[in-house]
Order: sequence, then C-alpha cells, then structure tokens
Amino acid sequence: MQDRAMQIESFRFGCFVINKAIYQHDIKIINDKIKIWNYFVHHTVTCKDLTDILAEKPEVVIIGTGTSGLVNVEETAKRLVQENNIKILIEKTPEACKYFNVLRQNNRKVAAIMHATC
Repeated sequence: MQDRAMQIESFRFGCFVINKAIYQHDIKIINDKIKIWNYFVHHTVTCKDLTDILAEKPEVVIIGTGTSGLVNVEETAKRLVQENNIKILIEKTPEACKYFNVLRQNNRKVAAIMHATC
C-alpha cells in the first residue's frame, strides 16, 4: 500500500521537493519511490519510458511535460496506458504536481513521470 504522506511539497523550474528531499532532475514516482527519469528519446515520453510504471499497475499515470509543456508524449505511449485500463493525465509539470497531490490525498494508486525544466 502507498504511504499516505507522499506529497510533492513544491516544484519550481528544475527542482522538486518531495517529503523534504530535493530532486533536481526529471523524475518518476512509482509506488512512492522516486527515481531519475533517463529519457530513451530526448524530451519525449515513449512506451519504453512507461514500462516500469505500467508493471506496477497504477490507477492513474500523470505525465508532467515541463514548465512550458515542451515534452512530447508519443501517441503509442498514450494508447499503451489506455490499453492497460489506466487513466492518463498529461499536464504541464506545475499542474501535474497538483493533480498528483490531490489523487494521493484521495488514496488513489498513482504513478508519475515528470520533466523538471522546459
């Protein structure tokens, strides 16, 4: 079960604060564990980027596309999430962080992949 306390405390260009820890890179949040997101294709979310997320069968996948929304989400990646009966939310990172927190407060099993800059 997910830790109910997991929240993104703040986000600003290039920096996430999550449970008092600072992350200055793109991240994935999977089962309340945070890891660095290393792109397979620069500034693009591909099916490969989602493999570890989908393996954990979240209810919702949130994709943060950067402060300006410049990260592309491939259509095949969107379809892959939907084919697994998982809801997908794609927003600029500041809004994606807010959605993540609301869903966590409502005890939803949510995973995220977030771009920290542009």
